[in-house]
Amino acid sequence: MTATRPIPSASLGQRWNRQREGSEVNSAKFVSIVLAVIGACAGIVAAVYWYKASTIKIRARAGGAIFGGGMATPTAPFLAGALDAIAKSSRLNMFAAIWTAASVLFSAASAIAGAFSN
Repeated sequence: MTATRPIPSASLGQRWNRQREGSEVNSAKFVSIVLAVIGACAGIVAAVYWYKASTIKIRARAGGAIFGGGMATPTAPFLAGALDAIAKSSRLNMFAAIWTAASVLFSAASAIAGAFSN
């Protein structure tokens, strides 16, 4: 007697569709993880910019010219240096804010992709 193979309960097309659905779920999870990692990296970059902005040192500027003119006081070089430090800190804060926004967007996209993976 020859042994016969049992007929599978699902057709080939149905099995293919199940495998495809599983790969879509896995790809959604993969996209979610990648977006979360990118968001975390953007957050770290933002933290570095915040740190740099908060550790700017005020150095007296030689000549002490403020807004193109000169002040005849002894504190003018320090005031000019403080204005330079404030401008540099503001620029670094702007970059930190942009990186923070990118981090939030990537994290939100990761959460949305994660919701579709379930």
